[in-house]
Amino acid sequence: MGIRVKSRALSKLNLRYHPGVDQITNQDNLALDSVVDIHTLSLHMAQTLLSLSPLIVCQSAEDKSTDWQLNLNPIVAILKQHPDAHKLNATLHYVPKNKLTEVMIATLLLAPAFNYRQQKGVLTHLFHRSEQAKNILTKCPSKKILAEFAGINSSAIRKEKRANETKGVSIQHG
Repeated sequence: MGIRVKSRALSKLNLRYHPGVDQITNQDNLALDSVVDIHTLSLHMAQTLLSLSPLIVCQSAEDKSTDWQLNLNPIVAILKQHPDAHKLNATLHYVPKNKLTEVMIATLLLAPAFNYRQQKGVLTHLFHRSEQAKNILTKCPSKKILAEFAGINSSAIRKEKRANETKGVSIQHG
């Protein structure tokens, strides 16, 4: 049996982190308490962000009405505060219990390792994307707003000071 995909109203989710996820991530420091003006996001933008962030889950053995979350997904906690959260739908990927170890390795260890290369340049990428977006989009969030969502000072979103040489796979946009 493979992964089953379901869609559920965000307001109807009953999620808890799997005990293994809690144990593996107990030293993580995720700051969700920063003030983010989530109310400025349109319903469509909020749904798009949620659609980009599926939840990896399995059904709890203890309580059939609760799902165990197998991946960290702070965007879900943030979007639950949106004024139209009751209209948002989350995508859930249900994995079989015999695949829990592999899924936790993939979501908690391998994904962050793969993503690190991209993430270390994310503020520079955000600077360049913001500059380009101003040229082609009719409406674009300011660096100040982007910084508020990131929980950083807007001056951190800037052009890199020195050329960045990359090795390996490059992503070409065309």
